[in-house]
Amino acid sequence: MMHFNEIGQQLRAYRMESGLKAEEIAARLGVSRAALYRYEKGEVIKLDTVKRLAELLKISPLTLLGIGVEYYSRPIGYLERIRQLEETADQILQLYGPICYLTTSDEYDSMLAMIFEEHAEQAGLDRSMARTAAEQVLSALAARKRMFVARRPSVIAIFTTAAVQKFVDDGVAGILPLSDRSCSSPPGGVLNRL
Repeated sequence: MMHFNEIGQQLRAYRMESGLKAEEIAARLGVSRAALYRYEKGEVIKLDTVKRLAELLKISPLTLLGIGVEYYSRPIGYLERIRQLEETADQILQLYGPICYLTTSDEYDSMLAMIFEEHAEQAGLDRSMARTAAEQVLSALAARKRMFVARRPSVIAIFTTAAVQKFVDDGVAGILPLSDRSCSSPPGGVLNRL
């Protein structure tokens, strides 16, 4: 049985990943923007339309139907899909990294914005394009955090001491190591107590 709501969610994530605006995709399909949004909300969609959408988004129709592995090459599509899954989750299991983004502070978001900007400068990226990409990612992350705060699903995080040590050594995104900051940590630090 096809779940049109799930197809719609994947359509939205892959549309965001493609970088195409809803108006562009609707025009190429020959439908209204409102019709495209209805598909994204789970309205019944014809298989012929699924095929044409998949071609526009450069994915297989089976992927759009939720059959097989989902693959996202850009952060915005991946983050949108994670937001969709978290939207109905009662429990979130995190198996990577020492930080659960959903439980971070607003200051963490500010630091991420700064890191994105510094990375763009260091990599010599086009400032306008880098800023737009960073704003999209930060907006998607903020939407996830707002939903988490409103719903409060339980979070279980599993990580190793080595992951925490790597975070302490490398810092956030490898740019600002915690060991370079002035910390009021007692001798032996947190890691020796784990």
